[in-house]
Amino acid sequence: MLNEYHKIGVKRLIISTLCVLSLYACKSPGLQPIYEDCKRERIDLDQKQELSMYELFSAMEIIPLETTKASVLGNPLRKIVVNKGLFYVLDYKQDAIVVFDSQGKYLRKIDKYGNGPEEYTLLYDFGFNRFDGNLELMSAAGYINVYDSLGVTYKHTIKVPSYIRAVSYFANMAPDRYLFFSTRKKEEKKLLIYDRKEDKIVSETYSIPEFIFFNTPYHHSYSPFYVYADTVCFVQSYNGDVFSMGQDGELTPRYFWDFMDYNFDISTLKEEPIEFYVKHQSTVGANYATSFLSYGENSKYYITSFRLRKKIHHLIIDKANGRHFVFNTFKEGGVCFPLSMDETAVYFYASPSELDIAVNPNTLNIENKQRYDAVQPDDNPIIIKYTFK
Repeated sequence: MLNEYHKIGVKRLIISTLCVLSLYACKSPGLQPIYEDCKRERIDLDQKQELSMYELFSAMEIIPLETTKASVLGNPLRKIVVNKGLFYVLDYKQDAIVVFDSQGKYLRKIDKYGNGPEEYTLLYDFGFNRFDGNLELMSAAGYINVYDSLGVTYKHTIKVPSYIRAVSYFANMAPDRYLFFSTRKKEEKKLLIYDRKEDKIVSETYSIPEFIFFNTPYHHSYSPFYVYADTVCFVQSYNGDVFSMGQDGELTPRYFWDFMDYNFDISTLKEEPIEFYVKHQSTVGANYATSFLSYGENSKYYITSFRLRKKIHHLIIDKANGRHFVFNTFKEGGVCFPLSMDETAVYFYASPSELDIAVNPNTLNIENKQRYDAVQPDDNPIIIKYTFK
């Protein structure tokens, strides 16, 4: 997961997700302002805080994912979902979901690859439906296969209209409504709400040119959606702004940032080769807060991570008092990427070669230090879990 940040912009396989252009909120040169009166929260990125991990968390745990012949994972991983104490890991190179228990022991693989009526190709996203508990596996070809919660019994397939050429991510809006994000589509709108009962797209919004996805690194490599308080939230990767998504597609500002001199304005970007934007990210783009690749929210905190001056920064908002913390690493060392986050914990992962960046082994208890020392270079990625106080 850490390596994802270091190599952003040079891996073409990553450049297939989200950036944004049309929703540069408030005032933006060359773009129509959508939220004239929005209030932005000012964050001084030059005033970094020294934050101890123990101010937020009661425990840290490393969970090596067992490496067996059946469970070997590719890197980077596409998605991790924590469901009923189990880790469900999407390995898109295998087009499979690999399941591990709470201690990282391999349990099974959900592999339905094929062209049959109960199978899929191009597995790109997945999740557990928050209304009925079913496991839903989404193909980039434009459909979702629905299985029971174990991923064993096939139930049905949900297809989006054929004029949509590809979908990248999805979220459950309501029992019969699905929100899709499409990077390729004949029309310009990229956020689509599909109503299964009506069997049609009932809302389309969010316009951006295709070159942003495929020629620039100013987007994220993971889902632009997260769910908090029964609301689907949508994150703009290039500047970190967050919107609440309404049932009919309306976008309401949720967290709008003012990083002052470090605000990233992409309104002047134009279509150039990918090599141009790889250089742009390390020169012009490095001077701005951008590439918000991970984020999460619970009743206490909003947490996100981004790039500035070729370094990873973390931003944590304490919702109780409005305080914010900006830092590169915790006081004790180690980082915090909310790849998955709930009321109890934050989860992310690191490859064996990145583990010493992700955690400081001197902060680990005896059991976790033993796990740390046992990690081998060719092992599977390691889950890092921070438990909230």
